Amino acid sequence: MLYRQTHRAFEIKQNTIMSETIFLRNWTLFLCLIVTFSVHCSAQLCNTNRFIDSAFSVTKTYNIEYQQAKAFGSIFSTPHYLDIYEPTSDTLTYRPLVVFLFGGGYLIGDKLNPPANDYCSYWAERGYVCVSVNYRIGFNSLITESAERAVYRSTQDLQAALRFLAENRNLYGVDTANVIASGNSAGGITSIHNAFMEQSQAPISYQGFGFGLDSDDLGGVYSSGNTFWNNEEVMTHGLISNWGGIIDTSFIGDAVDDYIPTILFHGDQDSVVNYNSGHPFGYPLFPLMYGSVPISSALADNNIPFYFETFEGAGHEPELLNPIYLDSILMLSADFIYEHVLKPEVISVTGNTVSATTLSENYIVTANENFSIGCVNLNNGTVTSINTNHFDILWNSNGLDTIEIIIFNNILAKDTFLLPVNISDICTFLPLTGFNNSTICANESLTINGTIYNASNYTGTEVFSNIGIHGCDSTVTISLNVLPVLSSSNNSTICANESLTINGTIYNASNYTGTEVFTNIGPYNCDSTVTISLNVLPVLSSSNNSTICANESLTINGTIYNASNFTGTEVFTNIGPYSCDSTVTISLNVLPAIDTSITVLGLTLSSNQNGGAYQWIDCDVGSFISGETNQIFIVDSDGNYAVQIDNNGCIDTSACYSIVTIGLLENELSDELKMYPNPTSGQITIEFSKSQDEIIIEVENELGQLVSNQLHTNVDVIGLEIEGNSGYYFVTIKNSIGEKSVFRLLKY
Repeated sequence: MLYRQTHRAFEIKQNTIMSETIFLRNWTLFLCLIVTFSVHCSAQLCNTNRFIDSAFSVTKTYNIEYQQAKAFGSIFSTPHYLDIYEPTSDTLTYRPLVVFLFGGGYLIGDKLNPPANDYCSYWAERGYVCVSVNYRIGFNSLITESAERAVYRSTQDLQAALRFLAENRNLYGVDTANVIASGNSAGGITSIHNAFMEQSQAPISYQGFGFGLDSDDLGGVYSSGNTFWNNEEVMTHGLISNWGGIIDTSFIGDAVDDYIPTILFHGDQDSVVNYNSGHPFGYPLFPLMYGSVPISSALADNNIPFYFETFEGAGHEPELLNPIYLDSILMLSADFIYEHVLKPEVISVTGNTVSATTLSENYIVTANENFSIGCVNLNNGTVTSINTNHFDILWNSNGLDTIEIIIFNNILAKDTFLLPVNISDICTFLPLTGFNNSTICANESLTINGTIYNASNYTGTEVFSNIGIHGCDSTVTISLNVLPVLSSSNNSTICANESLTINGTIYNASNYTGTEVFTNIGPYNCDSTVTISLNVLPVLSSSNNSTICANESLTINGTIYNASNFTGTEVFTNIGPYSCDSTVTISLNVLPAIDTSITVLGLTLSSNQNGGAYQWIDCDVGSFISGETNQIFIVDSDGNYAVQIDNNGCIDTSACYSIVTIGLLENELSDELKMYPNPTSGQITIEFSKSQDEIIIEVENELGQLVSNQLHTNVDVIGLEIEGNSGYYFVTIKNSIGEKSVFRLLKY
């Protein structure tokens, strides 16, 4: 028995199986109006379920070349192909695209392998274009990075296929706004990385390593195989992962384009791609992979819609032997993709939900994308018009009712919205009472229903009879708000050279007090009296006598002051809360320059700056050397060194000086070799580019004394222990024809 486990607190709608006809075709069918009935729509259009029910036969086109790319182990680019499954006789211009990638551990597999035919035929029968893609396979199973590159290559191939399809969208009828990536096992892994892995997150191994089949740089994710679609990313809008995984769940949700509704299928006994996490096949040289359990947690943490179906007791790809698993995958995936990717969503329907007989009401529909209203169904009224996003109803019966609104988007996916309404008798419905709380000035009046209301008579009740086309009464309660005379003051602060014009009068340093009367002020056009008393500020001035180092500068009011330009005068305009001018006299104190040169004598570095605090720096790691704070520094290992000097609070740093004490001193060997580590605690490794018939290794100390002499045959890697105390040693490596290499080694 299949065990179904849901890991998300939402329900996937189970649609009733209905037949879809060829009338589910043209966008123009949305606009339908039958004015003599209360149901306005194309019934066949509104009652079909494209993308859920099987309605088409399938046209299959095989072996369409989409790219030329170098496979693993090849130095030549070879063609790669895809198969396209389309709904036969479908006249919809652009259809959602499902891309399927086969499984096979990146070592075997083909676009025709099961379940590709059944899988793609299922989607095409429901109005999708489905594409099964051959991607590059092969890698060195003994090297982790080679396996990483296989995933990366397949992600490049998926993008190349998507670019090809996007470029030829008119030929194949592909809607680039509704692209769903899917795959089994390795194909699922590729689809997940395509969805969530950014270029900057790709394993560094894609740039190449070593000397063998994986040494080449694979290039960018979106620049391989072809140049279609301007080599830009083709976004995916939905994801179906069957037995898939990801190398790092932190990829999920860290970018804006990660909001991709995802449905996951996994058996909890999967030993190939672990249900939780682990190395594929339990093989430690394969990259650690996180399965559907941690992926679903990452999706939940980032509020990305998802559905997780666990097949309890199932292993890896059980649908290959038991079709019931594939049936479940396809049915659940179709419902999920329709609900979260294709279907438009009615956000709101605005209009009166409480109305009355004989009234005509307009209702406006708002959705999350472009749409047209397909059908409007109700009982207590007549639909008089339907437009793209709104419709009109003439209500003719009392009682509770529900308006059913069905909308369609440009790919004929639909959404249904139910709007409850309450229809009553017209006079009972209309508001028969009201209020007048008008605001008036102290010297004003209002005449309401023949009664004069003013400051001394500002409350009352008026009854209006036979109002409106229905002859209903209305009672209005009067309560006026009478405003007092307005008064205020203006105590603004201005600069000495400024002025204010208030109500046509100029106020300045010589005319800073007065009284102004403003007429028809505010929303009620009342008078306002303003008393003027301005505060006039004096001119501002100051000085700047800052101390700076010889290599420093100050930018004051846009002028650069330094050792060669340390005096001047600056006028700052619009300064302070009142934007006045301020004059600043500049006279800087410039300290003497620091000598950053270094004298190098053997392993001894000496700063040529006399006086100050010294701190020597290891340039190779970019950090201070602990305890080295004297003017003289004696080097004990190869590297690049500099000194930072602090003199009277001024800090400057010298250039980096290179000191070489250890490493390769002489090399006659025709074959490449490496010796590491150096320095060492005692154990070193000597590695040749190919196997050596005979190698003699002699080790001498600094005094020229022979420490060890060893003979090795038929080797390409030699491990060697350096006997003796800490210090420098010379390692001489000779081959059978007398060639030699000499290394200087530091044992610590």
